[in-house]
Amino acid sequence: MAKHSYLIEDPAVLQSFLNDNIWKKRYYSDFMPLKYTPTINYRYKIAEKGAQVAAEIVSFGSKAPRKFRETGDVKYGQLPPIRVKRLMDEDDLLEYDTAMRQPQTPSREIMDWIFGDVGFVYDAIEAERDYLALKVLCDFTLDLTTTTNPNAPTQTQFTFGLPAAQKICVKSSATTRKWGTGTDTQIQPITDFYDVQDTIMDAGKEPAKYVLMNTTQWRQFIKADEVVDFGGPNVFNQPPRALGPAVNAALSAAGLPQVVVVNTRIRREINDGSTLIRTTTNPWTDNYCTFAPSLQMGNMLYTDPPAKGRETDTTVQSYRNGILVSKWYEKDPITEYTKGESVCFPIIPNIYNLWRFRTSQAQSDGLDN
Repeated sequence: MAKHSYLIEDPAVLQSFLNDNIWKKRYYSDFMPLKYTPTINYRYKIAEKGAQVAAEIVSFGSKAPRKFRETGDVKYGQLPPIRVKRLMDEDDLLEYDTAMRQPQTPSREIMDWIFGDVGFVYDAIEAERDYLALKVLCDFTLDLTTTTNPNAPTQTQFTFGLPAAQKICVKSSATTRKWGTGTDTQIQPITDFYDVQDTIMDAGKEPAKYVLMNTTQWRQFIKADEVVDFGGPNVFNQPPRALGPAVNAALSAAGLPQVVVVNTRIRREINDGSTLIRTTTNPWTDNYCTFAPSLQMGNMLYTDPPAKGRETDTTVQSYRNGILVSKWYEKDPITEYTKGESVCFPIIPNIYNLWRFRTSQAQSDGLDN
């Protein structure tokens, strides 16, 4: 059997690493869990689910009144490929050979040489999935700029159809009620939560059980006098760090959504041919919160990459959670390649039950326009 990878010859070894390694928990796995589709083309219906429709009191001998099914838009699209590659050049491979010949080299270091690039490309795909899910659930649009995605497909802007009426803000004519502008006494996040929940229910939609925000909004929220007074009684004689869980317990008891804090960073690496540019990005936009009836707000729709099963004569391959990892080497010059790829994209079939709340805007009608 020909040797196709310099470091890993047996696909079972690669598969074992993918299956047994303890991978970082990603936000998308809760907010947009993976859902398989057999083709790269997708079609889904945005169905509106709201308050329960009531039956009617009628007279004996009359027919039952007909009630109608909810209607919604149909979204079409094509799942894009997400790809990443890393290589070990001659210098890297010589270092690996030297480490292997030294009996005192720690086994952990050897394992890092063998599987380091595998872990890197797998995590890189997972990081992009997290970025997509969080960006979409925060902005409800997605822009693929040439700065961050120089190889993006022709369609670079995706809109997920959040209705204008579901983009709301602080319901007040006072600018001091905006989070981050007013003082800890002037901002009133609990009042805002009540206003948002009333708006949702008055629209006949499912009440929110969760609200997502990043650490910027969380710090503003947790310091507000109204929040401290609201949740403080639950933390009597407890350390300050207990305030968060206590506030969530109080929110739940009051029929208000619990806070879920999103705190992550995604690192971009772009090579323009002459300069390597690295930037660190927070996918969740400041001042935006998302209210939702459940933690699952959509799906990360995926299908098998075209290369799956088609490179076995030249590479070592393994597959896990919609991510294909391939390893191979070239002889002139000697170079070991590791590639990760996935074909996936977020979808939000229940977008009519999600609400975007902007904390930095105040309008008397509560609409963010």
